[in-house]
Amino acid sequence: KVHSFCVLDYIYKSMDAERIYENIKTIMQTVKKVNGTFSVVVHNYTFSEDEEWIGWKRVYTKLLDDKDE
Repeated sequence: KVHSFCVLDYIYKSMDAERIYENIKTIMQTVKKVNGTFSVVVHNYTFSEDEEWIGWKRVYTKLLDDKDE
C-alpha cells in the first residue's frame, strides 16, 4: 500500500500564513471527502523564527486544531 504525502512545507515558503492555512485546509477537506489519509511533511526549520518561516508554527497548530472539522 502506498501512502503519499499531500503537503510539503517548502512549496509554501513564499506565501503568507493566512494563504498557507487556507490552501492546506482546502486540501485537508478534499482528502476527508474521499475518506483518504492526509499527510504533511514539515521540517524542523519550518518552526524556526527565520523570516521565510514566520507564521508557520501558528498555521500548523491551527490546522491540528481543525483536523476533525
